[in-house]
Amino acid sequence: MSAAVWPDFLPPPTLADYSLKPKSRTVRTDMEAGTARVRRRFTRVPTVTPAQWVFNQAQFGLFEWWFENTIDGGAAWFAGPALNGTGLINVQCRFIDGQGGPYEAKPQGGGLWRVSAQLEVDQMPFIPDVQAAEHIDAAGQPGIVIGSELPLTYLTVEDDQ
Repeated sequence: MSAAVWPDFLPPPTLADYSLKPKSRTVRTDMEAGTARVRRRFTRVPTVTPAQWVFNQAQFGLFEWWFENTIDGGAAWFAGPALNGTGLINVQCRFIDGQGGPYEAKPQGGGLWRVSAQLEVDQMPFIPDVQAAEHIDAAGQPGIVIGSELPLTYLTVEDDQ
């Protein structure tokens, strides 16, 4: 993986149209009769996420330079910010070529540019740290976590008697 990182002089992606689309880890085989057979094929799969940035004119110029010279026109991996269940974290990602290229830049007026792209995240982490893993009960079910930082007070959902 590359040692390149998302530059501090550029803003992080916005949350507009943000989503996570993990690729399937399983394969399904329909049977002639009975239920389908589903089995795990991979333990590590990429996640695709759309990303959008709003740059001023100078930032857009710096983005173009960074894209071409630091990550080889989008071919190289870089550490960039992503949001998932563990919070805002840095992950290894790279640009995915779309129909028109690796990104689309549209002028927004007032010297602003909206840049949108699809990013491939190498592996999205699921549990932020060992303290978070302590909140998983013996059956493998997470408790309901209240608050914003770990360790936290948590409640376990129990059946009413």
